[in-house]
Amino acid sequence: MAYDSQLISLAEIVEKEESWTFNVPIYQRLYVWGSDEVKTLLDDLVNAYERDEDLFFLGGTLVVEQPSNHGRKFELIDGQQRFTTLWMLCHVWRRALEPFLTVKEGRENLLRLGFAIRPTVNRYLKSLVLTGHDAETETARETHKMREAVATMEALFKRRGLPHGVSLDEHLAGLSRFVFEKVKLVFTVVPTETDLNKLFEVINNRGVQLQHHEILKARMLDAISDQERQACAILWDSCADMGEFVERGLAANSALSAKDVAQLCDADAMVRDAEPLAKAVAVLKRLNATVQDQGAADALGLDEILISHEECGELDNKDKGEPQEGTTWMRSIVGFPMFLQHALRIWLIREGRPDLPRILDRELLQMFETHFFMTGRRSSRRNAVAPSSSCSGSCATFLTSISSSGSTVVMKRST
Repeated sequence: MAYDSQLISLAEIVEKEESWTFNVPIYQRLYVWGSDEVKTLLDDLVNAYERDEDLFFLGGTLVVEQPSNHGRKFELIDGQQRFTTLWMLCHVWRRALEPFLTVKEGRENLLRLGFAIRPTVNRYLKSLVLTGHDAETETARETHKMREAVATMEALFKRRGLPHGVSLDEHLAGLSRFVFEKVKLVFTVVPTETDLNKLFEVINNRGVQLQHHEILKARMLDAISDQERQACAILWDSCADMGEFVERGLAANSALSAKDVAQLCDADAMVRDAEPLAKAVAVLKRLNATVQDQGAADALGLDEILISHEECGELDNKDKGEPQEGTTWMRSIVGFPMFLQHALRIWLIREGRPDLPRILDRELLQMFETHFFMTGRRSSRRNAVAPSSSCSGSCATFLTSISSSGSTVVMKRST
C-alpha cells in the first residue's frame, strides 16, 4: 500500500460516508501548546477570513489507520497539537463547526477525538461537549494546557475587537463557516506496515514541519505517472537547491555524469549569448532513460521525500558556508518558494490565465491551489476529461517549466 495524501477540510471529513474518528496514541506527549501559539493561530485564521481568502493551509497531519468495527479510526502520529487545537476551537466557536466535534454511532454521540489511556483528558473533552461540568478534570495537571487554550480562544475578541458594525454572533457565524470549509490539512495516511520507528526518526531529526514547497512537491509527484515520477523528483530536487547551478544538481542527484549533463545543454544558445541550459523535455527524457536502466523505482513515499530533502539540506535558510575548492560560489537572489511562484506566473501566461495577485512565500500552497490545481479541475470539467488526467498533464507541464528558468535566478560571487 502506498502513502495516501490529500488536501482535506473539516467539512469533507464530516461528510464522509463512513465516520472518521481520531485517537492520540499513548506514546504521543500531552497537549503542550501555550497561549502564544494559540493566539498566533487564531489571529492568522481571523485575518485570512477578513481578507476573504479562498484557502487557509493549516499544515500536515500524519495518521495510520487502525482496525475498527464502526467507520474509520486513525491514530495521529504527527500534527496532533494543531489537530487538537482545531478540535477545541470547534467547541469554543460552535455554529458551523459543531458537526466536527462528535460522530454518531447508533443512538450515541461519541467524541471525534480521543486520547489513548488518558481517562482524565477524555473526561475533560467530554465535559466540553457532552456531559457538562467536571470539577476533577478542570483542576487536573493533565488538562492544564487545554484549559488555558480554551480560555485564550474565548477571550479572542475581547483582545482584538470586532470589525466595525459587525456583531459577535455575525462574525462567528461567518468565521466558523470559513474554518469548516476553507481551512485545509494535508492529510496523509501511512500504510499499516510502515516502520513507525524509522518514520519518527525522520520526523524528529528534522525538528520542523514539512515546508510548503515540500508538500507541493508531494502533490505534484502524486499526480504524475509512476514511470515519470522518479525523473521528475530528480529534476525538482536539482532546481530546488538554490545554492547551486541546475546542471550540477542534475549530476549530483542522478546517475548522469557531468559530461552527460553538459551534452544536454543547448550549444547554439551559447552563440546567441542566451542561457545555455538544456530544454527540460530533453532532460526528463534522459533522466527517464537512466531510471529505466537502473530498474523502475517504487512509488515515492512521504518518508522518502522527507529523507531526500534532508540529504539536500535546508533549502530556504541553510548556511551556505565556505565554497568548496573547484566550485563557483553562488547565491540565489530569491528563495525556492518565491521561485516556484514566479515559475507559476510563467506557466499561467503560457496557458492564457490571469496573473497571480501577489507573491508571498507563506501563500505558496494557497496560490497553487487557487491558480493551478483548481484551474486544472475547472478545465477538465469543461473538456469532459477526468480531473486526474488534466492534473497529471498540468503537473508534468509545470515541472518541465521550472528547470527552464532554473539558472536565471542566481547571482554568482567569485571566491
